[in-house]
Amino acid sequence: MTTRGRPPGLVRPTTPPDPTLNACPVPSYRNFVPLSFGQGAASELTVRSLQELDTLLGADPQNTDDQFHLKEFDTVRNLLEQVERHEQLHNEDEVLGRDPTWGFYVFVTDYSPTNIENIPRAMENLVKAVERSARDSPRVYMDEASRRFKVDVVEDKEALSGASDDRVREEFRAHLRTTRLLDSVGCIWPPARNMACFVLDRSTTSMLANLSFIDGNQMDEYKAFEGKSIKVVDSLWERPHMNTSPDRGVPYRGVDHCPLYFILSLYLRLTKNTHMRDLYPMHDMCY
Repeated sequence: MTTRGRPPGLVRPTTPPDPTLNACPVPSYRNFVPLSFGQGAASELTVRSLQELDTLLGADPQNTDDQFHLKEFDTVRNLLEQVERHEQLHNEDEVLGRDPTWGFYVFVTDYSPTNIENIPRAMENLVKAVERSARDSPRVYMDEASRRFKVDVVEDKEALSGASDDRVREEFRAHLRTTRLLDSVGCIWPPARNMACFVLDRSTTSMLANLSFIDGNQMDEYKAFEGKSIKVVDSLWERPHMNTSPDRGVPYRGVDHCPLYFILSLYLRLTKNTHMRDLYPMHDMCY
């Protein structure tokens, strides 16, 4: 079992906390009801085990070239291994249920009519981008990862309209307390869905809603998407002792921007016990 405590870090000045959190504090518990997008949102979701997928890969004559694929180095297969390992949701005291999917919460902070209207299209394109980022893996793994993927969009105008990164983090943590995946001493249990959340503001919604995909060469699309990212908030980050990326000494403020082609890798790495600050900045990890 992996519990995420508070890793040591360097103490250095950081941005002050959002002062509105004092005037208008976030409740200790929130029970958001998200709207989910992606194949993993299906009410009757049928999944296949990794053992089944490995068998299918070896049995299908069309997969001759893939039989020599080095499974231990395949990012998508490794992702599915972690998803399967963490299907049983639990904290230190109890099993809380089963979830065979993977993905992230997405917190909406702009409630203009245009932004709300664009969210379904934006989420459809986000899901499509993540699915297409898995195309260099054998088809059986790629299809299963797509089948299990979903994003959970949280809309609450009163709580989240214009919310700062600090407020989004506190709202997210309040939701995790309600689901019993964050305890009284600050430990958060995997998978990565609980470690970080995405933020959907007006500019990000517009970028995703107008995303253009490139048919054919995956590398061309990867290069074209270099400037396309979504803000991600670290649920574990606390000031002031987690202010620096330990390996590179880079100032870290609990927020990053995740390239669209890095979302799958982000989920895998966070679930495998990597802290978000160790990946900062994610752009350099992806490009």
